[in-house]
Amino acid sequence: MSFQPASPSLIAAHTFGLAILALILQGFLSFNSITDALAFYGVYHRDPINQIIHFFGVPIIIWSMLVFLAHLNVPLLTRMSSSLSSSSFSSLANNTKIKNKNRLKQPLLMIHLPGTDPHRLTYAAIVSLIYIAFYLYLDPFGGALYAPFAYGMYVTAINVTMKDQSLAIKNVKGTHASGKFDITTTPPRSWVGT
Repeated sequence: MSFQPASPSLIAAHTFGLAILALILQGFLSFNSITDALAFYGVYHRDPINQIIHFFGVPIIIWSMLVFLAHLNVPLLTRMSSSLSSSSFSSLANNTKIKNKNRLKQPLLMIHLPGTDPHRLTYAAIVSLIYIAFYLYLDPFGGALYAPFAYGMYVTAINVTMKDQSLAIKNVKGTHASGKFDITTTPPRSWVGT
């Protein structure tokens, strides 16, 4: 079985994804209460124009970040097959010495949520959970109002990414003999499309 080394761009993307997670956590841990968060917000958002820009701009930036992070599977929670090319994966899966071939074909962790197809755990899921947990911690009522909005941003980011990856994989000749893309049996392909 031959393993393909990770490309420099994939390593850079994962490094960037981890840096984003670290910065978000650092920022969130600096607030102990809703009063601290609102005081910080108030210092920088006294101007009505700045408030309008913030109201529309920040969600767009967060959604764009989620689309980027949705392309990156969390590396420690995917099976060994994630580092194999599709031909290596097929030959490994068809190897008669492997006792449980179905286990090898299944991703380690699949997320099943309303509004989206089953998909692998990505950095986007982690960031979304951190945002929701943070706002619920600061203010349970405000967090409950924000949670559906954050969930909607996550679901649309995942759907855009999955559609993009599906189209990219369909355009690769010889991916599957059947010509169909199935997220549960296709080896993980981070950084495909877009």
